[in-house]
Amino acid sequence: MPEKNGGRSALAVVLAIIFILLAVFEAAIIFNIAGIRDMVSTIPFIGPVINGPELEAKADIEERTTALNKKDADLKAKETSLANKEAELEKREKAVDDKENQLAQKEQELVVKEAELNSKQMAIADMAKMYESMDAKQAAAILSEVDNDGLVIDILKRMKEDKAAAILEQMESKKAAELTKIMQP
Repeated sequence: MPEKNGGRSALAVVLAIIFILLAVFEAAIIFNIAGIRDMVSTIPFIGPVINGPELEAKADIEERTTALNKKDADLKAKETSLANKEAELEKREKAVDDKENQLAQKEQELVVKEAELNSKQMAIADMAKMYESMDAKQAAAILSEVDNDGLVIDILKRMKEDKAAAILEQMESKKAAELTKIMQP
């Protein structure tokens, strides 16, 4: 009987040693101690078992990395495009603001010129009334002395037709002819 127990003990020791060696070997493969994983991965049937999940994970990571890099590049391109469009929009907005300011300035200038023109027209209308109330001979004498024929014509145009005709009749014929020539449409 002692032999049976001795054989079992030896078997248990051998199994324990094999188990320890396998554990050490597996740890060496997992942690790639002394490049053992690379050596074992070249062994047919064992290499795919050891490297299969890792290779799949590595391929998946590479695929995802490639996809993320592409998305990142697309995003950067869109950001650049958006920044360019924003810059162009700001440039156009500034141009529109400048044009609006120029337009407002021109509008102010027109308002001032319109006020000046209205003031001149009112002054001419007042002069026309004044000359209309005067004797035709006296008005003709004064208007003949005015150097600005345009002003004289504006005054005559604002008068009643018969009064303007009477004043022209009292003017020197040469001056009356010049004014009549200018007044023609």
